[in-house]
Amino acid sequence: MTNLESAQNAAAQASETETPVKKFEIEEDIDWKSLTDEEVVARAYEKLEKGRSDAATVGFRTLLDRDAKHPQGLLGMADTALATGSNDAAEIFARRAYEQDPDNPKVVHALVKASARLGSIMINNSQLEQGAEKLTFALDLLVQDRENQELLAMCFADLARALKPIDELKAVEAARVASALYPEEGRLRNMLEGLLESTSAPSKLLDYTMAIQEDERPELVLLTAQPNIGNMYLRSIMHALTGLPDRPMCYSYWSTEHDIHLPHLTVDLNRGGMGSHYTQATSANMRILKAFDVRYVIVTADLPMAIAAYDHAVANDLRVDPALLAVATLPDDQRLDLTLKLRAPWLLQFVSGWKKAVKDYEINPFWFKAELLLGVDGQRPIIDAICRHFEMDEVTEEAKEAIIAANQELFDKEREKLAKFYQHRLTAEQQTWVDSLKPCFPEAF
Repeated sequence: MTNLESAQNAAAQASETETPVKKFEIEEDIDWKSLTDEEVVARAYEKLEKGRSDAATVGFRTLLDRDAKHPQGLLGMADTALATGSNDAAEIFARRAYEQDPDNPKVVHALVKASARLGSIMINNSQLEQGAEKLTFALDLLVQDRENQELLAMCFADLARALKPIDELKAVEAARVASALYPEEGRLRNMLEGLLESTSAPSKLLDYTMAIQEDERPELVLLTAQPNIGNMYLRSIMHALTGLPDRPMCYSYWSTEHDIHLPHLTVDLNRGGMGSHYTQATSANMRILKAFDVRYVIVTADLPMAIAAYDHAVANDLRVDPALLAVATLPDDQRLDLTLKLRAPWLLQFVSGWKKAVKDYEINPFWFKAELLLGVDGQRPIIDAICRHFEMDEVTEEAKEAIIAANQELFDKEREKLAKFYQHRLTAEQQTWVDSLKPCFPEAF
């Protein structure tokens, strides 16, 4: 006997031995009219949960026979229609239920879901205007029904995709809503950024933060530094002191301005994060950062030391601006001179920009000069200074000692490296050239 024949025989035997009681339970008749309204609702939803939408429909219609505007009857019919995919009927019943009981969260939930589904179907059938109206109606109700937020975000994404070949600016607006409703979804952010790029439409702060409530804003630490001057050590210390996860905040590394990237800031709203970057205090960056609770750590060095540190990165083919890699094979004196001419404006703008930001944007950063790593007696003065500045009274003495022990090797390595950079001096000709930049960057001198 084959496996198929065995299965057929087993199914036949099971059918012959099925008890009448079990069959009666499946086909049970309910005298709906004899039940109270509360009993009808309970039994009808019980049937719906078991997949008996036909029986549930009879129960809910019993309520509507008693009262054509019965809120529970209308809601039940809407839920039944949603369960069976009858989205048109679901929306009709849900709208009628909403008219009778607008403060009922279950009614709002059903209406948002029905309108979102129906709008998405219309969009897929090229009825874009009607579909957009349905989604906009659902969006207006969403403040009362956060559970459908992700569903509605995906529906607006469908609308954006459908609008793109017809009206890209309207597509941007639809993608903007989708991304704001569900900022954690990378695909929606990528869609919005792609549309913004292709249309040259201006990006807005609200593109990524409109879904973030005031009390939900994450705590962030931005450690920004001139390259290669001890920031890795401070990064490790700040991570240990705050307990915040290390997250990227910039779109790309070693780019000209290292712009803050809003999607990175909104990925994890609950835990916050910290990032170490070579970020300039541009007006765009500062406007974004002001929307969050940010602790700033700014690491600088005297210009000769900063140039020596950057030249070390160029000479050793480390992660540097690709434009500088061409000079890596030049003799030391030529390479140093070219590095100075190419990087000094960026380094001076870094110091100048952040000093202006302190005043213009009323921030209170922890300033750290790399030379201090060479002058302190151990790590304790640095850790104590950070704790005082950021009022980290909760950090115990035992915790500080543990942090010192864990970072001792990194501390020693950074000091050894910086000691070499500290010995670098500019030539008289180079110093004259640097002095000529003072009118451009007065705050940096």
